[in-house]
Amino acid sequence: MKAKLRGQHLQRLIGDYGLAAVILDYFVLPHIREFPRHTPSGERQTTASKRTLQTLIRHHMRLSKAMSLAESKYEAEELGATKAAPTAEEVKAVFEQKFPAAPEGSELPAVDSLPKMNWRTGKLVDVDGTDCEEDASFFLESDTLEAVLAGLSKPATAGVSTTTNLFLRRTFKDGLSPAAENVLLPFCRMFLAGAFSRVAVALLQAGRLALIPKGEKGEKAFRPLGIGDAMTRLVGKCIMKQEGRTIGLRLAKLQVAVSVSDGTTVMAEIAQMMFDLGRSMLALDCANAYNTVNRDAVLRGLKEHAPQLVRWFLTCYSGDTRVYHITHGFVGTCRTGVKQGDPLPTLFFALALQEALEKIDADVKHAHGGQPRDQDDGVDDHEDDDTRGWLCGR
Repeated sequence: MKAKLRGQHLQRLIGDYGLAAVILDYFVLPHIREFPRHTPSGERQTTASKRTLQTLIRHHMRLSKAMSLAESKYEAEELGATKAAPTAEEVKAVFEQKFPAAPEGSELPAVDSLPKMNWRTGKLVDVDGTDCEEDASFFLESDTLEAVLAGLSKPATAGVSTTTNLFLRRTFKDGLSPAAENVLLPFCRMFLAGAFSRVAVALLQAGRLALIPKGEKGEKAFRPLGIGDAMTRLVGKCIMKQEGRTIGLRLAKLQVAVSVSDGTTVMAEIAQMMFDLGRSMLALDCANAYNTVNRDAVLRGLKEHAPQLVRWFLTCYSGDTRVYHITHGFVGTCRTGVKQGDPLPTLFFALALQEALEKIDADVKHAHGGQPRDQDDGVDDHEDDDTRGWLCGR
């Protein structure tokens, strides 16, 4: 290839169109046409290589993931208990089951309906083009971006594009490169301000569907995980770094899901305390919760507890999200719930849940002689209200 590129004809084309365009037209595309890719059968079995397992343990300390992959490798190679990769039909069936159609009338307002924001200052833009005094929404600080870049997990996988955390860390030298503030910071601020075209946003919001095997051995069941683009995940991590703690404290009276240190330990201690007092607790599990939570409920929670994030939420969720599989290509469009595999779905789900939790809390206090409910507490005085409508679209 190098010898051909030195030819007079290709050298002229390189000067006119660039090296990348010439390589694509004269080498990559002909190769693809000559050797078309064939979809592998559903019986293909893949296992992690020994080198992959060593890297996970020695360099990244991903012990649980390494153990899971090693177990699958042992079952496949030693016991012959193969787990076949899902076929195209199975992938689409799982997607349609886990990502149902959006309820009628549940469309969110477009981000264009919000007042424009100056991405350089974080202020609202007046009709005459000048900045208002009011802050429009979340404004990313350079220190936040630098800290998040330095802490990105290197082995994290890519989304639909080839951009990875490792690429971002190396390119911007863990946030220490001048390009981080001169190039990446303006890019993120423009993204947050809704200054990108719809086509660009659609590309950045596209997700890669990963099916995680679950269930008993021999059972072919999967948990879908939508992996967003590394750039979108970067912005989400910056939001959590800068705002997560503040929002978590607002919700902490009724839940400890957002930026509360050792939240699981806190819940376990509360449960133990209740048992020691001879009281009972009710444990509930919401089936397919993240993928079906009502986006209207998320929006209401944001307006009440985190209005600075409304613009970003509408940027990410007011339109359809196209989802792709690494082997089978486009599999469908996501119109419901919040996206797992992103830094913010737990925050969004917690905000959607907060309204129902406040109502339940008021009902329980009223039923057990606590503070009385009245018309000023914002809770409807109907004993037969169904809080499920606040969370689900059906």
